[in-house]
This record gives sequence, C-alpha cells and structure tokens, in this order.
Amino acid sequence: VGNLMRALGYYPSERELDEMSQEVRLSRADDEQDDTIVFDDFLRLYVNHRPVLGISKEQIDSALKALGAPLRRDDLVRLLQTH
Repeated sequence: VGNLMRALGYYPSERELDEMSQEVRLSRADDEQDDTIVFDDFLRLYVNHRPVLGISKEQIDSALKALGAPLRRDDLVRLLQTH
C-alpha cells in the first residue's frame, strides 16, 4: 500500500500505513485475512487519507473539463473505479 500511495504522490508515515492496514483488516471478514488489497479498498484508503492541500478549485475544474465535464456523478464514479 505504501508504494502505491507514494506512486500517486502521497507519502504516508509508517504509523499512517499501519492505521490503513488495520482499517482494511477490520473491514474484512475473518476468512479474508491475507496481505492483498482490492482496488475498491485501496481507492477508499487513498481518498480518505491523502492530504488535499495544494489542489486548487481551478485544478479540479481543469481535470473535470479534461474528462468531458459536465459529468454525472455515476459517470465520475465509474471513471474513478476503472482508470
């Protein structure tokens, strides 16, 4: 998880990584306790834990325009989950 986060420009501390791992473990059923992570879990961790500082409204607007805004919520969720 740490390497994936760092590849996206977020550099969590070891403590933050431990907390993320614990969060994933607690959200799983007892029979799913392995060291893998599915994309939906990773996406949730990234969105919930990454710092949002440094991203301006203009940058978000520009990114949405690049995606073909206006964009419906369902389309945005689908894009985030498939790319």
